[in-house]
Amino acid sequence: MPLIVVQLRSHDFLCRNIFKLQPHASALYGGSCSIQLAQARSASSVPLHPSYSSLCTPIMLCSTIVNRVFGQINASAISPAGVRCVAMSASGTRRVAVVGGGVSGLHCAYVLSKQGHAVTVFDMGKFAPGKTTWKGLQFDHGLQFVRPVSDAFRAICEEWLAAGALARWDEEAAVRYDARSGTATPRAQWQQQQQQQQQGAASDAGFLDVLDPGPLYVGCPSSDAITSHLAAASHAAVRNDVKVAKAVYDASSRKWLLEGAVRSPSRTLSDVKQQPPVTPWNLGVFDGLVLADKMTGCSGTPGYVELSGTTAGNKMQQAMSQVGSTPLLALLMAYQPEEVPLEQQAAAAAAAGQDAQQQQQHAKPVLELPFDAAAVVNSQEIQWLCMDSRKPGRARADGMQCLVALSTAEFAATLVQRASDGSLPRQTPELLAKMVPPMFAAVQRVLAPLLPDGKLREPGFVQVHRWGAALPAKAFGSACLKAQTAQLAACGDFCLGGGIENAVLSGQAAAEAMCEMLAAADSA
Repeated sequence: MPLIVVQLRSHDFLCRNIFKLQPHASALYGGSCSIQLAQARSASSVPLHPSYSSLCTPIMLCSTIVNRVFGQINASAISPAGVRCVAMSASGTRRVAVVGGGVSGLHCAYVLSKQGHAVTVFDMGKFAPGKTTWKGLQFDHGLQFVRPVSDAFRAICEEWLAAGALARWDEEAAVRYDARSGTATPRAQWQQQQQQQQQGAASDAGFLDVLDPGPLYVGCPSSDAITSHLAAASHAAVRNDVKVAKAVYDASSRKWLLEGAVRSPSRTLSDVKQQPPVTPWNLGVFDGLVLADKMTGCSGTPGYVELSGTTAGNKMQQAMSQVGSTPLLALLMAYQPEEVPLEQQAAAAAAAGQDAQQQQQHAKPVLELPFDAAAVVNSQEIQWLCMDSRKPGRARADGMQCLVALSTAEFAATLVQRASDGSLPRQTPELLAKMVPPMFAAVQRVLAPLLPDGKLREPGFVQVHRWGAALPAKAFGSACLKAQTAQLAACGDFCLGGGIENAVLSGQAAAEAMCEMLAAADSA
């Protein structure tokens, strides 16, 4: 018997010709959110579990109730072909799912929300702003800085700056560091040298062109502040630790039906009750779908989303799977300051005209580098060094120094052995621990000209993080991908190229394309 599902308000649905509910059906759910299920001859009221409030859709509700009340009915019998989803809210709001909670997906959600659409963001990772490890340390092991180039992205950065998600970084914080000679060339001086060279001459502006002209920003108090701001400002429902496994497009109703599961294991009965039911379409029914992570199109990867019902979507995923990723390795090191002997404290206080007890500098840094950050040249192993604890808003009262080093793509390739099918090995603690010695030795070789004895002190804390999709191996050259006939779009740095600016502008383009597709679907 086909289901006819009509959406009246955000969580109220009128379902006709479903099945006659058993008297005990109302005991299956708790909470105050009311779902009205009416049949031709009678009506019953079934409260909905509060954890479903952001997930519930007509299809999920019907299949869930049918499965729980009538165990003999196979859930597969309720297929998209037997379902009609009609009558959206009078306001014209459309529901859009964004799979991928990176900066591209979240900016896409932000733009869609500003246009009045209801957006749900699904991401497999945990949403935990700031990277805390040993003794509350924080490292930016991914995004290192923001350097806007286009006027459009400059305007976006100004918004982030006003919201406190960004902080201005001294334009001279980054230098060009020659690993052979140990020479550090200030950014402004390097730019002047480039202007004096012949036009068209090749130049190396360093990691992500950090040495080129333009203001520099960093996330405040960490790079995760940007995504945190976007998630809050968009008012989107952000579902972390959720794996979207399948997305079915129903051409008759022009709806996307999403199926998936919570990835993290439940530890308490309360957690179990808060998880969405594992039934077909349990993640919701949506008017539009945005794939904001390249992995959603790569079969065999944890992030892959199986699309069905749209040939155009399958072709899009095939194109996404052809875009390779270039991994990088980040070495995170922390140094505790050395205690200064009392006699040296007294001498320093006397020289400064202070009493010994007034002298506050009782410790000295272990690493005294002539820069806060450096684009490294003449090294086949390390391309970027940054004293993370010197970034704006990250000074530590205990004087701890936090240093981040990024490998070159070539060096990472030698340490990260891909499988025969080109996939990366699972990022286990044991695997990452094996990469610490070669990465530490590489950093020591790069900094050797600046060290008194050419040796780098052993840090109090050291860890390697693999940035698996640091940069796309190639890009499409278009702002986003879209399938007009299925209200489907894809965005990310694989569209325009690596870097946060390209990722954000791609997300904006996908949001604008989605608005156009939804408007076209309404008028059809």
